[in-house]
Order: sequence, then structure tokens, then C-alpha cells
Amino acid sequence: MNRSLEQWLTFAESVHPRSIEMGLTRVRAVGERLGLIPWKIPSIIVAGTNGKGSVTIAAQEILLADGWRTGAGFSPHLHRFNERIRIEHEEVDDALLVRGFAAVDAARGDIQLTYFEFATVVSLWVWRETAMECTVLEIGLGGRLDAFNVVDAEVAVVTSIGLDHQELLGDSRELIGVEKAGVFRRHQRVVLGRDMPDSVLDATRALTCQTIVSGRDIHVDDREDAMLVVSSKALPWTLSGLTDLVMPTPLAPHNVALAVVAAAALKPVRPEAVIRGVGIANLPGRMEHVYFRERLFVVDIAHNPDGAAFLLRRLEGLSLSPEVAILGNLRDKDSAGIAAPLAGVVRRWIAVPTTGARGQEAAKTRDGIVRAGASRIDCCEVLATAIDLAVQQSGKGGVILIFGSFAVVAAAREALGLGEAR
Repeated sequence: MNRSLEQWLTFAESVHPRSIEMGLTRVRAVGERLGLIPWKIPSIIVAGTNGKGSVTIAAQEILLADGWRTGAGFSPHLHRFNERIRIEHEEVDDALLVRGFAAVDAARGDIQLTYFEFATVVSLWVWRETAMECTVLEIGLGGRLDAFNVVDAEVAVVTSIGLDHQELLGDSRELIGVEKAGVFRRHQRVVLGRDMPDSVLDATRALTCQTIVSGRDIHVDDREDAMLVVSSKALPWTLSGLTDLVMPTPLAPHNVALAVVAAAALKPVRPEAVIRGVGIANLPGRMEHVYFRERLFVVDIAHNPDGAAFLLRRLEGLSLSPEVAILGNLRDKDSAGIAAPLAGVVRRWIAVPTTGARGQEAAKTRDGIVRAGASRIDCCEVLATAIDLAVQQSGKGGVILIFGSFAVVAAAREALGLGEAR
């Protein structure tokens, strides 16, 4: 049967009775049947609570700038499934995806893959078919049991550890750290963000990993107009020429610094390639700015408390103080914790609903904003109406923030002309 991409995606959602079923057995079995496992392409695997997408895109752009044919995998997508699989600078096209889904379906036999497992095996198939020389893999959820962890990556990154997905990963940073550290391998090169819990550091020691830790081995200037990497001691692999580099970047400087070190750990990248790659690395929905109806709109996918606190620091670094914030959140997220960092900064709030199995009505999100200590909160059932209201509640030249779930950010990008589904 010839299926379109949309038909394959619908089919992939129907094969397994559960949308999330953690574990590597099914993916490994299908990957082995297709000759994808063991994975032979040198890879970086990126885990963490926040910042994974930024590290993934920056590392890919650096490797590409140095001449390495590099694929990258992202999870989730904003507008269309194709965004999850990049072949060099481009999203994978529908025709290749259709071939990939057909190949995976033929190989799986009676193995029930989840949607996310289908996406993972198709990604690996696409990169093998297109002869990628490197891949950068963003973990979707956790690490130890995420489908991409069937890959024994040469380099692992853990960007940050915060409270998110507690029902699956544990209710403390130490427990969540155990899950994220599940991507480590013995003697692997590991790059860690700041403030790692002991569980992550213990795992690197137990596996005798070669480890670089932000704040200990490298130091990053968090100014919003530059990224500075400084070596503070002898490093376990060469970063020759990559210290004391000041580079403009539209992404968060700390995340870009982790990407620089990870790329250098995988391949001997040249300083000029690092500067060129960092300069063009960008990712939709991460501190995007656009002038619309005489206001500055900022769109960001901060959807957990640590992400919101990081968002506030970036806004402050750019001297941006939102007059109005529009928040749409999922049912399993901490609405009060997400609103709390900004509650004392934002003057007016608008809650909007999210849809789907994990969707949350606007009134529930409003309750969370109230618990965070904010006042002057409205509810709108449609994002376009919320944007109209935010314009009315702000002055010309004012800043309006839209943040929360990927679905809300995707809708905001379309409404503001930043991007839309093809």
C-alpha cells in the first residue's frame, strides 16, 4: 500500500496502544534487523531538561562549517514532522520519509513501535541512506530509556537538570540526573552544564568518562551579545585555538559553549569553523523576536520552572521587560512554577488553552498564574484573541511575551508571521 507521509504518521500513532512506552528493546530489535544497530556514524547525544535543542543545532552547524556532512535529530517539532530530521542544513523531504517509514514497517514484523520509536528508527535510516559523516541526537525524554539511547555515542552532553516529567523520571534532581546520565558510556567524552547533581557526576566517575564541566573547566560569559569560552585547566581532549573566543550568537551563550566543546570532542574542528557555525545557528521558538502591530513580541518554548527562570535571565540580559505575557501550558506541567519567575515582572497576564490528550483549559492555567502571585489575569480561548487583547493592554513599542507549550509557540509563530506549516 502506498501511503503519504500524513498517512504514515497516522499509522505510526496507531501501532502501539500507548503513546509513550519507555524502553530500548523494541527499537534495538528493529534497528538490528535494518543493520542500523550498532550505529556506525560518529555521534553526539544531547540530554538535559532545558537547552537540548540549542546545543544540538549549534553543534551541527559547527560540524557542517568544518566540512563534515552532519545530520541532526530534534524532538518534538513545532510545525511539521520533517523538522525532527535534518540532513545538513535542510529538513528531510516527504519522499525520503515515506521510504523510511515503509522500510521500518517492513522490518518490524510484529514488533509494536510507539510513534516516537518509529521516528527514531526512521531518523537513523535516513542518515544512513544519505551518507552522513556525523549525527547530533537530541534526547526527547529522559535519557536512559529514550529511543535514541540505542546509539553508543562518542560524545554525550547533559545541558541542565531540573524538575520536569517527574511522573516518568523521578521527583528530585538526583533521580532525574540518574535518568539523564543513562546516556553515558564507559570512557566516553562527556560535556556537562552547570550545577549538576551528584548522581550525574558520580556516573561519569563510575564509567571513567573524560569530562568537561561548565563552571569548573570552562567559563562562559552570559552576556546576550556574545559567547565566551575560557579554558581554566588542562582539558582531556584538545581545544586548541578554541579558548578565549568571543562570538555573536542568537542562542543562549551557555548552551552554545557546550556545543562548541562537544563538537571539538567529536571532530578536530577549526576555530574559524566554530565562529562561522555559531554565527548562523538558530532554532525556531527560542527567544524569537518580531515587531508586530507596533509591539515587540518575544516567543519562547520555556515550559518548566527552570526554563522560565532562564527565560527571565535572558530577557533581563537584553533589557526587555514584558508588559503582557500569554501563557499556554500542558496539564502535566507546573503552571505556578512556570509563571513564578515572571510574576513580579509582568504587569498583565493572559491564559490560553492547549489541546490534545495532555491539553489544559485556560482557566486551569490561570489558577496556576494566580498561585504564582500574579494578578490582573485574563483568559482567552483563542490565541488570536489573546494577541488582540495583549495589544490593547500594552503601549506602542511595548514588549509582549508568548511562552509555554510547543503547540502554543507554534500557533504564535504562525499568527506573527514567523513561520507556518507548509
